[in-house]
Amino acid sequence: MKSVFRLDADTKNDEIERSRSLPQGDLAAPCLFNITLDRLATRFIVLCRKRKWGKKLEDGTWVDIILFADNYWLVAVNHKMLENMTKAWLSLLAEYGWEAPAEELTWCTTQEDGGTAKFEINGKRTLRTEAAVGFKVLGTYVTFDNRYEVEIENRLTRADRAFWVNWSLLGCVSVPLPKRLSVCKATVNATLFWCAGSWNLTRDQNERLRVRQMRHIRRMLRLKRWVGEGMGDFLHRANGILKEKLDAIGVDFETWDIQATQLCFDWGGHVARLKVHDPNRLTYRVFKHWDYGMIVSKIENQNHGKQCHNRYIHIWRWEYNMYRHIGLKWQDIAQNRDEYKEKSTLQNTRPQREPSHLRRNLLFRCVQQDGG
Repeated sequence: MKSVFRLDADTKNDEIERSRSLPQGDLAAPCLFNITLDRLATRFIVLCRKRKWGKKLEDGTWVDIILFADNYWLVAVNHKMLENMTKAWLSLLAEYGWEAPAEELTWCTTQEDGGTAKFEINGKRTLRTEAAVGFKVLGTYVTFDNRYEVEIENRLTRADRAFWVNWSLLGCVSVPLPKRLSVCKATVNATLFWCAGSWNLTRDQNERLRVRQMRHIRRMLRLKRWVGEGMGDFLHRANGILKEKLDAIGVDFETWDIQATQLCFDWGGHVARLKVHDPNRLTYRVFKHWDYGMIVSKIENQNHGKQCHNRYIHIWRWEYNMYRHIGLKWQDIAQNRDEYKEKSTLQNTRPQREPSHLRRNLLFRCVQQDGG
């Protein structure tokens, strides 16, 4: 392959012979990369089906490798399977002249931390993170402890950084408050709520979002505690001042906990519509793997949702609020955007009266399945 680099209309270099790679910014690079990676990934998926590697979903499909640009994630049900998959994948990469340094590979599992699960690649031990730590995926943190503590803390830290970066405008009292709130929404809120539609937060986590937002607002209003004023009285006074200012200028204001919940409803409608528009999308296949409605239906066949020792198992399901506030047919309602938007707007949502089996299992009671 030969390349010519043109600096302007009259200046260019002689042809340069190259046998590998493309210059940075070459328009053909992404296309050639995808063509090569698709062939490699297809070979790997065929190998996974042959050896039954990966995670089999309820609909009979498999999840084994997830690709996005030059990022990849392997999915396995135990560490030995993951070790074999990793070795096979790195071997295929080597055939195409690519590599992934073993010391940079990170993996995690839902098994107890500190166990014996570990593996080595080419004599180098791969990094296993704790379940509560997880690893970073495209700007978000994925943990394996069914909580969002790491992600929430990371987002709040980034929101604080965005707030102070724009402090010269957000803290300028000569700028009208509606303008500053608009800038805050476009910068701080956008940083905080990146991919937040998939969040499933607890009450305490929602409260942390609201408290951090009100702290920012108090700083924007330049409010300070009076001498001898208690913190509770100060917060009550500050919230009252903010309410009066917003009412005076007619600005709608939503706290971060409300916005986070609304984003979950919005994302839920998008995922439900994949049933019609793209049912083979990985997002939809994983979503329906253990849908809350299916869990409840299976509970009825297993000692009324109890184990043999008559204890309930509780799980935290992301789509529960859709079932509770919109109804059992929320996925069908989501196919009509206008109707779903009307029912999913938080001001209009009211808990639906569930059938008896849903009321009995309101706290996500389910039977224990293989693997937990």
